[in-house]
Amino acid sequence: MSGESGVAALRVPADPWAPWRARFDWTLAFIQEHRLALLLTVLGAIFAVQLARRSLPGLLRGWRAQREQRRNSEAQLFRELSKTAGRGDVDAIVRDFWRWRDRLAIDPPSLTHGAARRAAEASGFAECWALLEQRRYGVVAPSSGSADLRPALQAFRTALLKAHRSQTAPSGFSGLNPRGQRE
Repeated sequence: MSGESGVAALRVPADPWAPWRARFDWTLAFIQEHRLALLLTVLGAIFAVQLARRSLPGLLRGWRAQREQRRNSEAQLFRELSKTAGRGDVDAIVRDFWRWRDRLAIDPPSLTHGAARRAAEASGFAECWALLEQRRYGVVAPSSGSADLRPALQAFRTALLKAHRSQTAPSGFSGLNPRGQRE
């Protein structure tokens, strides 16, 4: 008995590839049955790859340009200035302030220096800026006074934009509706 069980254990199945052959036969049958759908799928994939190769570089350039434009917008630079003002690094505040001011979309002829000065004084920004300069140049100790620039900056920005709108709005709309103008 022990001899027979040993032989049975060594016996190899008739066809070890039978499960794979059955899968392969099924795959061939599927391909033959759906060859038109598979052909159209392959052609569609080739077309999609070609379309992506041609249009993707232009889309990426446009996306990068839009991202760069958004990164350098006045609103984004003002957000960065506000964050820097919250941290209290004097040199970074001055750097970010001038970056924001350079991007501010206000024409110098439309907003005079006097209007900017009045906006700074009305918002309380002038006092905060004076304290910031004193801290930066060592006149006042860095720990003295806890002037948070963020509310003053927001008020200054609002006052500047409001002054700019009040000085430029009437002249910009004169020719928009020529039929509606009375002679």
